Amino acid sequence: KHILEDHYMWAYARFLLYLEETPNSRLTGPEDYVKRQIKANQNTFFPIGRCVEFESREHGEEHRERAVRVKDMDDVKGSLNTIGGNFEEMRKVGTSLKTLLKSIREEVLDATTRISGMQQMLAEDDDQDKKKKKKKGG
Repeated sequence: KHILEDHYMWAYARFLLYLEETPNSRLTGPEDYVKRQIKANQNTFFPIGRCVEFESREHGEEHRERAVRVKDMDDVKGSLNTIGGNFEEMRKVGTSLKTLLKSIREEVLDATTRISGMQQMLAEDDDQDKKKKKKKGG
């Protein structure tokens, strides 16, 4: 029973094949850890001489359902709240930047229009000056 059910070798074989065929970017943290252990020729992740069944006999049934520590969950919630707050702040900054860029774009277009008008006026003045010089000289 122990070898056939608790340590079903084909489940391990299937898991090792999965690790081999899956790109590292798609692995979870524990999967990546096991894959690195395999590449380093370390087999400490295999339950040699231990299993949940034996450990539960030593420590009682609570061993089967390892509770997540409340502090860990509080840390995770705090991190998520921080990220959420940062995201909201970044969204506000992004909106402000878009508004500022739109304003700058409008000012640049307005300045470009005024510069074009001034260039045209200078060209006309230059033409008039040339005509005056021709009249005086000719």
